[in-house]
Amino acid sequence: AGAGAGAGAAAAAMQRAGARPALPAFGDAAARELRPKRAREEDAASGPDGRRLRPPPAFAIEAGNWPTFVFVRASAPGQAAARAVARLTREHPRLADVDAIAAPHVSLARPFALREHQIAGFADSLRRELDGQKPFGASCRGWRVFESENRARKFGAVMVQRGRRRMTGLLACVDRVLKSYGKATFFVNPELHVSLSCGVALPGSALPHE
Repeated sequence: AGAGAGAGAAAAAMQRAGARPALPAFGDAAARELRPKRAREEDAASGPDGRRLRPPPAFAIEAGNWPTFVFVRASAPGQAAARAVARLTREHPRLADVDAIAAPHVSLARPFALREHQIAGFADSLRRELDGQKPFGASCRGWRVFESENRARKFGAVMVQRGRRRMTGLLACVDRVLKSYGKATFFVNPELHVSLSCGVALPGSALPHE
C-alpha cells in the first residue's frame, strides 16, 4: 500500500455542486511523521541560533501506528496564502519557518493514530456515516490565529461562515465513528476554520489559553 497509504482520511471534497463527495481517501498527508529520524530532522525548523527545531507530533509516534486525519478539502487563491504567511509572521515574530499550508482544509477531527488493520474498517465506517450527506457550499471570512494542542505550532486561519451548520453536521458523523474506535472526539463548540499558514513556536511564543 506504500508508506503513506494510511496516513490521512480525507473527509470530503465538496467543490463540485451536485456530486457526492468521494469519502474517504487515505493519502500521504502525514507520511513524513513515519520517515526515518534523519529525514524528519531535515524537515525541522531552524531556531534563531541556527539549531534545528522539530516540534513534537500531536501524539506519540509508535511502531505500527498510522497518523490519521479527517478533513474537508478547501481551495484558496494563491494571494490569500501569501497574505496569511505575511500576517502570521508580522503578528507573531517568535515563530520559525512560517510557510503556506500546501493543502488548505477544514479539520473534522483531532490528529489520531490507527493500527494498520483498522484502516479499511475506519474508512468504511466513515463512508456509511456520511453517505446521506448532500453537497453544500461553504465560504470563509475573518482572520484568527490558532495554536496546536501541544502548543508547538501556530496557524493563521480564516473562519468558516457560510456552510458552518452543515459542516457541524459532518463533525457529528465523524465523532460517532471516532467514539466507536475509542478515539477522542472533536472540540466542544468547535471554531471551524481553514488554516492557510503555519509556523513553529519558539520559546516564549505560546498563546494564552482561553
